[in-house]
Amino acid sequence: MAAAASTIYVLRYMYVHALDLLTNIIGVAYPAYQSILAIEYGDMEYRQLRGELDKAMGETGPNLDKKQWLMYWAIYGVLTTADHWAGPILKMFPFYRVAKIAVLLWAQHHKYNGAAWLYDTFVKPLLPPAMPGSLSQTYTKAQQSTQRRQQSDQQQVLRTEAIVERRHAEDDHEQEEEEEEHMEGSAQRTVAARCGRTHPSVAYTS
Repeated sequence: MAAAASTIYVLRYMYVHALDLLTNIIGVAYPAYQSILAIEYGDMEYRQLRGELDKAMGETGPNLDKKQWLMYWAIYGVLTTADHWAGPILKMFPFYRVAKIAVLLWAQHHKYNGAAWLYDTFVKPLLPPAMPGSLSQTYTKAQQSTQRRQQSDQQQVLRTEAIVERRHAEDDHEQEEEEEEHMEGSAQRTVAARCGRTHPSVAYTS
């Protein structure tokens, strides 16, 4: 009897910890990897890249939607906080961990977009209706400053390109003048040499 109880306890212990490990892999490791891909490649033409990945990899291609992954991490933070306080009670139910894994998979899959639904349904209504005036003004000023800096950088690039093109044109012009002078000097030397060869014969004939 004691051996059977010990075996059941060990199997239950292994089952629980295996599900906890699987939850961490599905809920943290995989979304972290997908978030890194979204950071690196999310600014590319999303629809075109999404179509190419779907053709090449089916539904296993990376989800490069940064907004969805931000929503997912917000939902994951809320679920982790709730699990910290209600976990001891919820873990009494046998299929709680399996249900949690299923919810995480549903939340992060780009086809179902569950994180966006959870965010819009439970998190967004808790937020203030609009940003405070000071924060909005600060954000607007930061955007304007960024745009001015970008415009200044573009103008600097254009000025640099114009200077380089002008220098190239001047160098080409100087090279053409040198070639013309060289050709004129060669022509003059050729004429002078011909005149030097013909002049003695003319004098002898006379």
